[in-house]
Amino acid sequence: MQIKTLASIDLSRDNIGAEGCKALGECLKRNSSLTRIKLSENRVGGDGCKAISEGLKINKTLTHRSFSGNRVGDEGYEALAEGLLCNQFLASADLSYNPVSVDGCKALAEGLKCNYTLTSIDLSGACIDDEGCTALAEGLKENTALALINLADNAVGADGCRALAETLKCNKSLTSIGLYDNWIGYDGCEALADGLMSNQALRSLYLSANRLGDDSCMALARSLNCNQTLKSLSMYGNFIGQKGCEMLACFLEKNWTLQTLFLCGAFLLEPLTSPSPSQLQTLPLHALTYL
Repeated sequence: MQIKTLASIDLSRDNIGAEGCKALGECLKRNSSLTRIKLSENRVGGDGCKAISEGLKINKTLTHRSFSGNRVGDEGYEALAEGLLCNQFLASADLSYNPVSVDGCKALAEGLKCNYTLTSIDLSGACIDDEGCTALAEGLKENTALALINLADNAVGADGCRALAETLKCNKSLTSIGLYDNWIGYDGCEALADGLMSNQALRSLYLSANRLGDDSCMALARSLNCNQTLKSLSMYGNFIGQKGCEMLACFLEKNWTLQTLFLCGAFLLEPLTSPSPSQLQTLPLHALTYL
């Protein structure tokens, strides 16, 4: 008996394993109602991910899939990439906390090059380093659908950011990049700032907890004088002093696009002086600044 009205199912932490995924994969081939499936923390491994991906090659209704914390490995990423080549219905994929190597990133990048429906992918906590990030960035140069990519809690450094910056110069679909809790430092931030100068699509950039200081604020402030699309910038959990805050304040006086600037939890290196009445009058009313 088939349930023809079920639209969403959550089987997280149910210990379904690879065998359970094989059964689900077969069901997906025949199901025409399910739109969301959540299989987080089931340790399904690469075989389980492959089984679900086989189902996705035929299924035409599933739009959201969560595989967080399943240890799918490169085999699982390769299976998803193969599924993306065939499936043009999936809109969101959560692969967070599934460690992947460079080879897995390259396979996923190939899938992204030919997919036109996936708009969101979560790769946080996947142990992605500069080489893996560079591979993904290459895939995104040819992708025209993905709007959000979350690379938080990885090992992305300056080289990975340079690759992303090159992508920003030509990609017109990405609206949000999550890079909080990585190792980008000043060099990585400067590269991203350079990419923002010629990008007119990105709306949100998350750079929290990346060991950024005043020099990084200056680089961002210079680039955002040219950028007229970014609406949200997250910088909390960094090391920002008076000079960095002043540079950002000067930027806010000239920019009429940014709506939210997160600085809460920043390790301010010195007490901030109070702004003068004239400075307060020149700050745009649209800017929502959190300190």
